[in-house]
Amino acid sequence: MSLLPALFFILLPALPQEPVPDAETPAEVEGEQEAEELTPEKALAMIEAAVKSKQLDLIFIAVQDAGKVPDKKVVKELSKLLKHKDSEVRFETVNALRYNAHDEATNVLLKAKSNKAIIEDERCAEEYYYALGQKGDKKAVKILADNLTKTNRGDKVTRARILSLGRIREVESVEALMGCMVSGSARGRHPQMTEIHTSLTVLTGAEIRMNQDDWIAWWNDNKRGLKLTKQEQELGSRKGRAAWMTLWATPEDKELMEAARKKGKDDFGDANPEELEELRKKAEERKKRAEEKKEEPDDGGEGSDGENTL
Repeated sequence: MSLLPALFFILLPALPQEPVPDAETPAEVEGEQEAEELTPEKALAMIEAAVKSKQLDLIFIAVQDAGKVPDKKVVKELSKLLKHKDSEVRFETVNALRYNAHDEATNVLLKAKSNKAIIEDERCAEEYYYALGQKGDKKAVKILADNLTKTNRGDKVTRARILSLGRIREVESVEALMGCMVSGSARGRHPQMTEIHTSLTVLTGAEIRMNQDDWIAWWNDNKRGLKLTKQEQELGSRKGRAAWMTLWATPEDKELMEAARKKGKDDFGDANPEELEELRKKAEERKKRAEEKKEEPDDGGEGSDGENTL
């Protein structure tokens, strides 16, 4: 029997264990697992062991856990899975690269523009284009804008490309969106006018109705010498702001947002980056206090988590 699966599970940072008589309490074990960090070396070894095992369940875990580690070697090893024969592995790899903070993740995604295994798979292509938008790199504009024409309302891939252009604050993004709006021979409302309007508003801050003719008139008046601010512009409605924020939130931020919702908060459409950063700090402080509390001697009483830190 191969030792690779065994090696792989040794490298996992926090797998649930069967209770052992006279061992630490579940809370103590959980605290130790949470404190253990997945280093770049361990992440790299985890991915390599998973790939060698050829077991999909191990590969999924490795990509989802180790793929988050912002390290160049980890990203390069992860990139090999973009051509894996299993479509779900490819999808999970694109998703991991989308949120991996290392610059190499952006380079890998840009180079994958001609990867047919990704581009010709609708679900994977949708996530790929969102990944490019997540990075916000100017070099992605050309990829997102290439042959971007009017399609049907249910085209999720085109929708992803349109919304991702709204994340890249370049005049070329506005040009691509306007070109898409007027493409094709059909007259009247563009089937994805909502997405185009959203991206154009976030890019330009123009207070224009969700109307194709109004946007064309605005473009004719403003395209010469148009400059965009570095700061993302706000959408007009709270619902729109909340949807935009949720679309581009990292998995960690989404957890914060969901936790706050459970505490009765519903104003994320009005949140700004500074407020979200404050949420992150409070979450870290709460986690630190919880870890310190676990280290204190047990006096037999029950603690209270009534403090609303979010």
